[in-house]
Amino acid sequence: MSNSRKKHLIAKRIAEELKDVEVVHLGGGLPRMVADYVADKDVKIILQSARHIDLAVLEALEVDEKGNLAIDIVSGTGSELDLVTGAQKVIIAMTHTTNNGTPKILRECRLPLTAVGHVDLIVTDLGVIEVTSNGLLLKEMASGVGLEDILKNTEADLFISDELKTAASI
Repeated sequence: MSNSRKKHLIAKRIAEELKDVEVVHLGGGLPRMVADYVADKDVKIILQSARHIDLAVLEALEVDEKGNLAIDIVSGTGSELDLVTGAQKVIIAMTHTTNNGTPKILRECRLPLTAVGHVDLIVTDLGVIEVTSNGLLLKEMASGVGLEDILKNTEADLFISDELKTAASI
């Protein structure tokens, strides 16, 4: 599957999370694509920094099992810090691995941290992972993706939901 197709499927799946959300910040790149899939919803899309955000959707380079994230390879922080710490819920939209196959969901982030412990949900081309106080919970797998595929492409330990779903729209 092309990288572009993967990103559209991730954006479409994130749009499903916007059911009860009123104010959403969509970061640049992949998160901005979510707007293409929310036309029928009563959602106010914010494309700049804003306070009182219900949901922030951002792209990250790395996320770890504690909900820490690294967005910027150089400084680690920027305007995203305000968004992440001010939003009621933070969803990370990203491919599960780098272009060379290296996992992006880690035991511990290696890059400078943008924020500590603020990620609630990770949506990738392979599945949907919730960040809980006990660790990372795999809730959904993309259609055609096996559990082994997800486990081998995730450095962090995953707990598997008792209600694990296969979602065609991821």
